[in-house]
Amino acid sequence: MAKKDSMQPDKFSLIVQNPKIKKIITIPETKRGIERKTVGGKETYQMAIDAFTTRFQNEKELLDYAVQNNLVSLPNTNYDEFHISIEYRGKGEFNGNHQVLYSDQEELIDFINHNEIKEYFALGTPYTNEFQSEIVRNWTAGMFQAEYRMFMTDYKNRYFGLDLIKTLNKLKEKDLMDSVKAKETFIEAISHYHNLRGYFMTKNKLEDILYEITREKIWSPQDRIEYEREERIEEMHDNSISPINLDIIKILDKKSKKAKKQLPNQMALFDDSLFFDIEGQSKKR
Repeated sequence: MAKKDSMQPDKFSLIVQNPKIKKIITIPETKRGIERKTVGGKETYQMAIDAFTTRFQNEKELLDYAVQNNLVSLPNTNYDEFHISIEYRGKGEFNGNHQVLYSDQEELIDFINHNEIKEYFALGTPYTNEFQSEIVRNWTAGMFQAEYRMFMTDYKNRYFGLDLIKTLNKLKEKDLMDSVKAKETFIEAISHYHNLRGYFMTKNKLEDILYEITREKIWSPQDRIEYEREERIEEMHDNSISPINLDIIKILDKKSKKAKKQLPNQMALFDDSLFFDIEGQSKKR
């Protein structure tokens, strides 16, 4: 049996394409690799691509910059037809996250800014320790344990690589999470950039992801129907509320009339509309 080729961590490219054209966007080079190694170019680390794309708010802003700065040559056409993606172009297989990320990824940007650009980060660093602690905590405690286990062992999970998903499935099958909690076992796959990337991508929206799993996989169909019905009613109610039109009334510069049963020498101003309800019925004073 032939030995499988190992994945080459510096063979990722940023691709722009439409149905007829496919080109590589050159990533600006920087000496931020291991021991100040130059990274970037047409093929580089996924982390180097993220360091570049997270400078932009969206795909259009990124593409405009790439064209204007000669990082890619495109014909004069409608750029709305183009789509940007990340593609692995090396030997072996990459089953991690291919999403192009932008400037809303604050947690990941902070990680990138404080580390060398590479693929593998040693176990026992603050980042890998934090990631493993989060896995143990969500797996063993809290109200979303079942949902978290479903999420982290789902082979269709679009945030983490198959290396981590397969590892967690084995831990689940052999009931070894207590060993990880006691730090007798370490989850090696968390040290790879593509999995740390997924961790930072999900860190601030994990509860929303797990709640969606609750709705789709935990609730009965009847529960889901009832919840969606209540959501629609609430949305209809919110949409039916009209803004109140406050007319500005100019008060004429003249003496105010005395109110009935007014005390001698006392002047009073009042708006009779305050004593009528919406239907025009008089209110009790």
